[in-house]
Amino acid sequence: MACPKPQLTPELQQAFLSRPGELLHIHDEETHKDYLIIEQGVMPTLDEQYIRDGLALARRQIADGLTSNRCIGDVIAEAQLRHGKK
Repeated sequence: MACPKPQLTPELQQAFLSRPGELLHIHDEETHKDYLIIEQGVMPTLDEQYIRDGLALARRQIADGLTSNRCIGDVIAEAQLRHGKK
């Protein structure tokens, strides 16, 4: 048996219509949890925008002289330590 799909409230529908293709951030005051809702099929566009934004930030940092001598291996090792992986 399929579970019924929850319906958007008129308020959420209006939020989606006012910002098409964007993530909708929702905070639940009762549980203090945050949720992200996105229109199906939009995620590939967001991934591309995320990459473009990251590259733009990197270009600004380089232009401002904010560079590092760290290699990718150092960055990966640090991330693995932070996340408890060997």
